[in-house]
Amino acid sequence: MEKQIEQLNDSTDLATKQMLQSVLNKKRKYERYKKNCFRCQMFTLTGGMAFFLYFYQFIVVPNDSNIGYMLGELVGSAFHFFIILTIGAGYATAHYYKKKEEKYEKEYHGLRTEIIRKSSELWPQPYHWKKRGEVYDMMKKDFDINLYFESK
Repeated sequence: MEKQIEQLNDSTDLATKQMLQSVLNKKRKYERYKKNCFRCQMFTLTGGMAFFLYFYQFIVVPNDSNIGYMLGELVGSAFHFFIILTIGAGYATAHYYKKKEEKYEKEYHGLRTEIIRKSSELWPQPYHWKKRGEVYDMMKKDFDINLYFESK
């Protein structure tokens, strides 16, 4: 458990601390998958553009639109096949990370909104309700998790 969450001694009970830690873990997974997805998308875009420019400059222009030769060169070369396979693998990996990112985003926002909706149960007395603001401020300041509003 995070040090900041553990130090919420009289502000929250153990179950609330576990919920806060769970939201933090989901957010970190979501951000990690989002970063990996972006990297794979940029790799695929850059690799695809570079291969397109290479193919146009060194295969299409010198052969003066001889489609049969260009297709033969594209399919017959092991180097071209490897590059296309690598770009395809980058696309598939980006797609995989995008699905994971969406899954963890949905789980993260679900847990976050659950804490917001159950805040009256988690901090029932007026004294604890004041402590709730401190907990929300700490989560916003330290972990950039907004627990004040349900919207993203």
